[in-house]
Amino acid sequence: MRKVLIIKTGYSELVENGSGRVVSLGDVFWHTVLLHLYRNDEVTWLVSRKAYALLEGNPYIDRVLIYEEIAGTPLKDEYFDVLINLEKGPEMCVLAESIAAGERLGFGFRGNDVLSSDEDLSLKRNNHKLSQEILYEMMGGQWRGEDYILGYCPKTVEVYDVGFNTEVGPKWPHKAWARRNWEKLEPLLLSEGYSVSWQKGLHSLQNYIDWLNSCRVIITNDSLGMHLGLALKKRVVALFGPTSSRKVYMYARGCHLVANSSCPDMPCYSSYCKRGLSCVNEIEVERVYQKVEDLLEKDYSLAIAQQQKVTAEI
Repeated sequence: MRKVLIIKTGYSELVENGSGRVVSLGDVFWHTVLLHLYRNDEVTWLVSRKAYALLEGNPYIDRVLIYEEIAGTPLKDEYFDVLINLEKGPEMCVLAESIAAGERLGFGFRGNDVLSSDEDLSLKRNNHKLSQEILYEMMGGQWRGEDYILGYCPKTVEVYDVGFNTEVGPKWPHKAWARRNWEKLEPLLLSEGYSVSWQKGLHSLQNYIDWLNSCRVIITNDSLGMHLGLALKKRVVALFGPTSSRKVYMYARGCHLVANSSCPDMPCYSSYCKRGLSCVNEIEVERVYQKVEDLLEKDYSLAIAQQQKVTAEI
């Protein structure tokens, strides 16, 4: 059994250049697909304090360490057979270099230059590989549809037809579908007899996951809720503007809706629009409504078919 260290705090993202001090929770969580490669190893994961709850209880992680609490000191006294650094910032790269390890994967140093997967914008737009594919290739492996791994077991059951996952993280405010759109969508759904719940659990990740689990279909911006909804096996309608939907695999559980915009910069991978636009808001409310109705009707038809099969067998 190998000792494996994964450094993924959320201070940088696979699709962005550089790093900052704002944690991207969604970016931390989707990286759990990597754990399938190391399920038979002893895994330590170094994460930010804000993202700790996303990894707590994960069956494939033996130890979760909080970066802000240890400052790297205990790790410098250990040896790891495999060290995987998934943070691009120089501070994290220096930390990774200071830890004794056999095989080193991910981001690091070559001379005085920080290695990175950063590409220029035109290359990003033309790279149609899924994020999971890119990650596995960095590890020298091949992604075969492996799923997210969530440690927390929700305490709720489905009680709502549709959940409105309206919020986005502070790194990407430009991803958010405007509140006026949600407010226009709600009466359309209610008029057809569907129950609707607005996003809850904003101050607790566990409460948030419980809320997501209480919904049959999740309508969401490109955010943590999208990834968690997929991990919970929910039907997901994901709304995309400044980021690429081609990077996100839906696991046959939902669909992407991309803005019908003539903006030449899409996807711009920017936290703000230099043209003063809001491309995600060009996704029409009626398009979203139709996708939700299609998913709900499909699930209803499947449920009827399954019930008829059980009845016939009896």
